Amino acid sequence: MAIRLPEDLLPAQENRKSLGGGASRLRGMGRAVLDALLPPKCAGCGAFYAAPAGAPEPPAPETAPPRAFSQTMAPYFCPACRDDFAVIKRPVCTLCGQAFDPDSGGGQVQVCGACRDRPMHFRTARAFGVYDGGLKTALHLLKYRSRTQLARPLGMLLFSAFQRFWTEENGI
Repeated sequence: MAIRLPEDLLPAQENRKSLGGGASRLRGMGRAVLDALLPPKCAGCGAFYAAPAGAPEPPAPETAPPRAFSQTMAPYFCPACRDDFAVIKRPVCTLCGQAFDPDSGGGQVQVCGACRDRPMHFRTARAFGVYDGGLKTALHLLKYRSRTQLARPLGMLLFSAFQRFWTEENGI
């Protein structure tokens, strides 16, 4: 036999919908208590820091790479480690994407010495950033320490690089 509450004890219809917001507030309070008892620890340097709430959003293609890296890696790295990110400076090799010395001369199409000396088995390669600092740390944690929670944010960064560099004429 089911017990039914009288209608006057139930919240009004418009208030019933607002009760759903209580669950998100409760989740937020639970996260705050958890962060107070077990604060987030930076995956890079091991320092405790105040991590932002929620999962990282994929960066928009027009977002500058340092900002995209910082936003995407915020749940895993402290601000100091996120700021240790280097952008690939232009000009770059048209094949492998390595940065060129701007004073090296050359014409419109620049190919680095390594690509000139040995043929590559791909048409074009591009990277999200310089393989150093925070990006290198994140990749090493994923590859060598099985920190698989970094796979999604790193994949989002890789896809944003793809969106930035994709052109129909070069077929990448």
